Parts: sequence; C-alpha cells; structure tokens
Amino acid sequence: MLSMLLSSALGFGSSFLPSVLKFFENKQKMKMELSMLEARATYAKELSALKIKESEQKTLEQQAKSIYAHDEQLSKANHSRFIASLSASVRPVITYIMFTLFCVVVLSQIVIAIQEGEDTLIAIQGSFNEYAYMILSSTVSFYFGGRMVRK
Repeated sequence: MLSMLLSSALGFGSSFLPSVLKFFENKQKMKMELSMLEARATYAKELSALKIKESEQKTLEQQAKSIYAHDEQLSKANHSRFIASLSASVRPVITYIMFTLFCVVVLSQIVIAIQEGEDTLIAIQGSFNEYAYMILSSTVSFYFGGRMVRK
C-alpha cells in the first residue's frame, strides 16, 4: 500500500517536473535576452556619440577648407601685392597687438605694485592671475589652435 501511494505521488509529481524545468529555462532565456538588449542599447549610445564627434570633425574640416578657399580667392582677386599681403597679415598682427597689450598691462601692474611697496614675487603672482592666464591662452590658442576656443 505504501509503495502504491509512493508510486502514485511520484508519478503525479514527475508530471510537473518538465514544466518546472521549462519555467527555469524560460527565465534564463529572458535574462539572457534582457542582457543582450542592454548591451545593444549601450552599443547604440556609444555609436551615436562617435557619429556626432565624426560629424563635428567633418564640419570643422569643411569650415577650414572654405576659409582657405576664400582667402585664396581673395588673394587671386587682388591685383595689388601689397593688399594681398596686408589681408594675409591681419590675424598675426591682431595676435601680436593682443600679446603686446597683455604684456604691457601685466608689467604695468607689477611696476605699480612694486612702487607701492609690495614684494616683487607677490607683485608678479598678483598680476598674473587666472583671468590674465585665460586671456593669454585664448589669444594664443585662437591663432595657433583651430581658430576657436573649444571646451
């Protein structure tokens, strides 16, 4: 009697075993699909960021080419060599003026601070502060860098 009861319980329980196993198998498949979707989303996000950077670089390249083409067109249109040279020297001359003006202002601040009795090193440190550094770096990077200040 006990064997019959045990065999019927085992037969009844074993009928649920495939569905229980299938449940865990489906759960594992869903977990794998979810991780694949997350990986695809991450990949798509990184790919779009790279495409945006590539587009920005292409735009900067096209802008530089158009600037050079415009300068070349202007130099061909000018029959006067003086005017062509003057046109080509505008950016360097402005940079030289800005750098000279910067040096004059900083040196004036140092001289005034020393005349007021301040120590030389403290006067130099006080005149060349963060704002002066930003002005100098902006001017130099505008001329030597891609003609614009990028963050």
